[in-house]
Amino acid sequence: MNAIELTFKEEILEGIPEVLPPKRAYDSSYNHAPKRKSILSVEETKLALKNALRYFDKKPYNSY
Repeated sequence: MNAIELTFKEEILEGIPEVLPPKRAYDSSYNHAPKRKSILSVEETKLALKNALRYFDKKPYNSY
């Protein structure tokens, strides 16, 4: 944990961190949501991703 404890509100106000944490391994001991069906066409998927990504800065993240 960080030396400074932040409240949930403070963490949200900080925004997306410059360095993302490492990706966690899939833990099969937890109950996960089922895989979703792919119901969008290729064009609809592109539009959905474009709409979702507009909320993020255009700087690249190379963590994953």
